[in-house]
Amino acid sequence: MNGERGRTFIGATCLATLLAAPLAAQVPSAPWLEGCWAAGTMQESWVRRDNGRLLGVGSVVRDGQRRVTERLRLVPREDRVLYIAEPVGQRATTFPATTAGPDSLVVTNPTHDFPQRIAYVRAPRGALTVHLAGMEAGVPRTMRLDFLPRPDCAALGEVGIGLVPDGTTIRVRTADASVTGMILALGATTVTLRHDTRTQEIPLAAILGVERQRRSAGRGALIGGGIGGLAVGGFFYLIVGGLCESTHGCQGDQWAGGALGALVGGAGGALVGAGVGRLVPRWERLVP
Repeated sequence: MNGERGRTFIGATCLATLLAAPLAAQVPSAPWLEGCWAAGTMQESWVRRDNGRLLGVGSVVRDGQRRVTERLRLVPREDRVLYIAEPVGQRATTFPATTAGPDSLVVTNPTHDFPQRIAYVRAPRGALTVHLAGMEAGVPRTMRLDFLPRPDCAALGEVGIGLVPDGTTIRVRTADASVTGMILALGATTVTLRHDTRTQEIPLAAILGVERQRRSAGRGALIGGGIGGLAVGGFFYLIVGGLCESTHGCQGDQWAGGALGALVGGAGGALVGAGVGRLVPRWERLVP
């Protein structure tokens, strides 16, 4: 993306400096970001979670197909707000907020390549302006995006499905039904799911909630290993004590037997738990 230099950069820097005043009155996040926004083919959609966070996705829509470009989070902390951007296929980057108010959100990360500063500003007539600024290859660079509210907003569906890659099994809830299937394609206004031997196209605007199916092999191994280690270790401890014929007792042998049992039981329990965790899915709520 090409940005203007020189005077444009100075103007954007002055704007960001004015906006970057200390957080005198911190707010949980920026509720005015909620909804759907479009700047040409570029779109952002945001929804609020019940814990105060905002979840968002950035996407590009061309020829009726939606390509998710990044996943976004706005997370409140005790003394700050964190803006976390995760471009698809890349690691997430955290931008701490320097301003989070009723009309602006400014976040910075001097160690990032570009941008190092992102400023969301509420513009007149319900619009949203995003200023990107920083240095790239030693050269000042700026970029401005003018977003308008989208009348065809389907934020719940767009964000919920955009948070996971194609091929993920999800469960979507509409006013009429709950549908479980694997994501085949995400379009501009619909998502195509495959369940059983057929496919179903669901309008994004009809989606009221999205859950993701997750396998819990690691969690199952941890739980199974703990239970197995305690059970078999305790059993070995009691058996060794019961078979002891020494007049001085067999406390040392009992602990050794218990440790051996814990190792055997832990290994076996971990294998069983991992298998159960892979076979029995759990559901993680994504939105709302």
